[in-house]
Amino acid sequence: MSVRHDVYANEGGAHGNYGTGNYNIDMATGWLLTVKDVLPEPSAAILTLWCKKQIEAEKTKRVPEIDLAEDQAERDRTIAEQVRNLESWSIGQDEITVSFDPYAVGAYAEGAYECRFPTSGVKELAFKGALLP
Repeated sequence: MSVRHDVYANEGGAHGNYGTGNYNIDMATGWLLTVKDVLPEPSAAILTLWCKKQIEAEKTKRVPEIDLAEDQAERDRTIAEQVRNLESWSIGQDEITVSFDPYAVGAYAEGAYECRFPTSGVKELAFKGALLP
């Protein structure tokens, strides 16, 4: 079972902040799944590259004058961490979404980012028998 939850908090300051989290649960055991239950490392690396391309394309749309080289190492590290953190995955029948809260890979004004993958494509990269729809 995959359960997505969204949060918002405004504790003063210039603006409130929001974010997304997920619980991906093995219903047979009741345990939270980790990426190591789903993907071998080479597959996680492939998804990381796909995600990086999606985020860079979206950043270019949102901020046309952006210099993608700026903060690239930090952004790449964050993307790699999020792809390997199932708490950022919302797993659906047809699509898997990896969510990035504001500030994770860009300025707050850019908003949140997401990477989207067809579930069938991720299943091809996953361990045989991984708990995916």
